[in-house]
Amino acid sequence: MKNVAFALLFVPLGVYGQQTTSSIPDEVFDQLAAELAELHEALLLGQQEMVEASTTEFQQAPNSVTVTAERAPVRAGASDEADEIALLTQGEQLRVIDKVGEWYAVEYAPMQSGWLSAEGVVPIGMLPLVGPMEGIAAAQRRIFRNLVERAASLRDSYSNNPYLSVSGFSIDLSVPPALTISFEFKDAGAEP
Repeated sequence: MKNVAFALLFVPLGVYGQQTTSSIPDEVFDQLAAELAELHEALLLGQQEMVEASTTEFQQAPNSVTVTAERAPVRAGASDEADEIALLTQGEQLRVIDKVGEWYAVEYAPMQSGWLSAEGVVPIGMLPLVGPMEGIAAAQRRIFRNLVERAASLRDSYSNNPYLSVSGFSIDLSVPPALTISFEFKDAGAEP
């Protein structure tokens, strides 16, 4: 039996491959081409999902806040239960570092930061801040699971094929995502 490796790389702009001359029937190649086209479509959808996840993670937050309460405690965390680390007075203006829910992370002294409740401050100016990256990470996990399931299904569907089999695959979730599938071509007319 003659075994020949075939590597296939999917990227959003196309499918690249290297093949060998073999006596594989056209219907087997046509079926493989249809299945690979479905995998390519899954990659394109995955890339779109990653782009959408990265662009929807932006939120608006103020450049700074002015304390409106008579006294505003700066806390070590974004919670009323967190330790009080400083006390601010009405009229103080602070640079905003981040915003989580109804809490602002502020620089209350040079190189010192803490959290202020939004209840005792007024935002000044708006600045886009990148929010948590959970959306992108979740998208990557979904894309990875989807591609693994599809590649494993392709491998399983060709496990008993007399002409070719999937000898392995790898997935790269960088941007754009890529899927590499290795095929083994068999010489169906040869003796084992």
